[in-house]
Amino acid sequence: MRREKFRLREGAPPPAFPALGYSGAAVHSYRQFAQLRDAGVIPPTMRFMVALPTPFAPLHAFLFPETAARLAQAYESRMRQELEEILAAVPHADLALQWDAAIEFAVLEDVVASCFDADEILEKLTACGGWVPAGVELGYHLCYGDAGGRHFKEPADTALLVRVSNHLARTLRRPLDWLHLPVPRERVDEHYYRPLAQLSLKAETTLYLGLLHLSDGVEGAQRRIAAARRHAGSFGVATECGFGRRAPETVGELLDLHRAVLE
Repeated sequence: MRREKFRLREGAPPPAFPALGYSGAAVHSYRQFAQLRDAGVIPPTMRFMVALPTPFAPLHAFLFPETAARLAQAYESRMRQELEEILAAVPHADLALQWDAAIEFAVLEDVVASCFDADEILEKLTACGGWVPAGVELGYHLCYGDAGGRHFKEPADTALLVRVSNHLARTLRRPLDWLHLPVPRERVDEHYYRPLAQLSLKAETTLYLGLLHLSDGVEGAQRRIAAARRHAGSFGVATECGFGRRAPETVGELLDLHRAVLE
């Protein structure tokens, strides 16, 4: 995970963060969503999902740890303001909010240095969920990265994913509607999935496994589903890391893959 990093000059005051762009993009997109729903293109029961990076992510992706520590409170405040703007513009009954947690796993896997320890990272993940009011659906995407189509580290198994999932299920003071966990394409072995048997989710939480890969289609997905079923309870399926970094022309194929696997 090599990228240019920055630090504050000695004695420089923390900056005031301008608009981050998340609320502006979400509100603009919601207007299009509402128009399509009113036109009957989108079913009336469908929610509008907004996926946001945790405040922890950009701080540690682009700043040296000592600067991240100095800016954490100001950036978290700005991020929370972005969320409040989304909550004010989108009816809560229409909204589903997902926190994307990837840099957290880079730190927990000792790939990236941090000014926070593991317990503090988990506490911050819970705190983000607490910003989302009841009535808005809440989920987390737990991630090992997708820069250049590659993970920052290949997970040995699902043990750390299960640890973080169970922490969220135990500490959130509001319903957790879903969790999404990644499944690398080549992992059909028992070792990877065995920790899923230790998941302790409440009945309200739907587990999604990101085991759909366009490169090996339905056949590959079926192998991973069979391996997961030996250790997990019921679960839904999805791509490993969303559609965001994929070429637009592949989206139709990915939707077809979802449909084919479900059938």
